[in-house]
Amino acid sequence: MSLNYAVQMRTHPRRHQSGMSLVELLVGVTVGLFVVAAASTLLAMQLTDNRRLMLETQIQQDLRASADIIGRELRRAGAWGTAVESVQSVWRADQGSVQTVNALVSPTAAPSDTVTFQSSRTTGQPNYGFRLLTGGIETQLNTSTGLVWQELTDRSTMLVRRFVVTPINEPGGQLVCQKLCVVGSTLTKSCWPTTMVRSFRIEIDAEAVSDSSVKRSVDTRVRLRNDRVRFDPALPQSCPT
Repeated sequence: MSLNYAVQMRTHPRRHQSGMSLVELLVGVTVGLFVVAAASTLLAMQLTDNRRLMLETQIQQDLRASADIIGRELRRAGAWGTAVESVQSVWRADQGSVQTVNALVSPTAAPSDTVTFQSSRTTGQPNYGFRLLTGGIETQLNTSTGLVWQELTDRSTMLVRRFVVTPINEPGGQLVCQKLCVVGSTLTKSCWPTTMVRSFRIEIDAEAVSDSSVKRSVDTRVRLRNDRVRFDPALPQSCPT
């Protein structure tokens, strides 16, 4: 190696070096950790929102299904399968008894967390009902052993905090008897029976068992298909003969 070349190597060091310094490595690691932390936070938020959305959807579907079942069954209250042929028909002007045996529905006026009614669509004891008990709605059914209460809602996934059935009674029309009533010395229609149109407001509030912040409610109204026949209590409870 010549003397001139050695001098040039000492006076002109290599200016282009490969790799990165320790400071650059630490800065890169720090930036990467921030990116990973931000991505993890975003993923956790998305998973939480997705879980909450699934809970809200489940609670809403369960509430709607329960309200639909209650409304469908309650709408049949007072049904009398042989109303046309039977002597205990809902209304026949030539008979003294005009009230179906299945007409009574409880509650009749005040709101309640229990509703019971009758229907003749099945044999045996024609009693049905729904009630709120320890965070769940139960339904009363006929079985081979008699009347039993069974769960309608699943307490392991949904807690029902409020179940209220409110009667809504509205005046209907007047039924026609074959004869007028004799009140004192006056002939009048005052003893002719009238009908009462019956509806019920169903309100249910519930929350998810696994997350009490997930709350949903449903509010629906059901009209009974069978109006109730009413007489003036101060007058005879039948058409004049």
